[in-house]
Amino acid sequence: MEADLGAVRNLFAEPWGRPAPGLAPGDQAWLLNQAAFMLGALGRLEEAVAPMRVGMDRRVEQEDWNNAARSASNLSELELTLGRVAAAVENAERAVQFADRSGDAFERLSDRTALADALHQAGERERALPLFQEAEAMQEQRQPQTPRLYSLQGFRYAELLLAGAEGGRGGRRAPGRH
Repeated sequence: MEADLGAVRNLFAEPWGRPAPGLAPGDQAWLLNQAAFMLGALGRLEEAVAPMRVGMDRRVEQEDWNNAARSASNLSELELTLGRVAAAVENAERAVQFADRSGDAFERLSDRTALADALHQAGERERALPLFQEAEAMQEQRQPQTPRLYSLQGFRYAELLLAGAEGGRGGRRAPGRH
C-alpha cells in the first residue's frame, strides 16, 4: 500500500491537495479519493481528510451526485473516527442531500443510516430513530423479500436500539456519551 501511495503521490502537483493539472476533472476527483483511502488504510487519518474533502467538492462541481454522496458519507465516517462528531453530522447531512439528488435507491438508504449513526453518536437519538425507520421502509420497498436493514446499516440500527434498551433499564452509558 505504501508503494501504491508513493506512485499516486507522483500524480499530484501538491501532495494530497492539488492533482496534476493535466488530469481530467473526473480523474482528479478519483485520484483524490484513492489517495484518501490509501492514507486511511495506512493509519494516516488526519492526512486523509483533506483529499477526501477536496474530492467530494470536485464531485459536487461535476454534479456527480452519486459519487458526491459516497464521498460525503465516507468523509462523515472518517470525521466520526477522528472524534469530530459535529463535522460527521454535517457531512452525513450533505451525503443525504446528494444521494437524494442522485436518485440511487441504495445510496439514499445507506446515507440515511450514516446520518442516523452520526446523530446517535452525537447523543441525538430522537433525530436518529426516524432516519433509521425511514431507511428500513426504503429497504422493504427496495427488497420486499429482505425487509429489514442488514449488514452495516442493520448493525448501526441495532446499536441504536440496544443503547436505548440499556438506557431504559437504568443501564450505564460509557463516559462522555450523552
